[in-house]
Amino acid sequence: IKQRLEEEYSKRPYRREEIEHIPERKLEFTDIGHLKDIIIYGNNWSLFEDIFGKKENVERHFIDYIDLRNAHLAHPRKVDPVVWDKGRGAIKWIQKCLKL
Repeated sequence: IKQRLEEEYSKRPYRREEIEHIPERKLEFTDIGHLKDIIIYGNNWSLFEDIFGKKENVERHFIDYIDLRNAHLAHPRKVDPVVWDKGRGAIKWIQKCLKL
């Protein structure tokens, strides 16, 4: 994330103040993998445990979501039906946990 922010600041230095003073703006520079890591690693887990339950479930569902995203968006190709089903299930699970 830091590297992406530095790239943004080098291209658009006028955004530094806005991004640094509104922490939520940093989320714009994350991807799904970063969000998974933010949730399950370090000292953040205690903030998310009540929302997601077991850490292993969070990791598994985010990996399934990432696999679908990579197959469908990052590398456009026909998506294997199992990857599709697991990925869609992961998205639904995450949405339900977040009450979306």
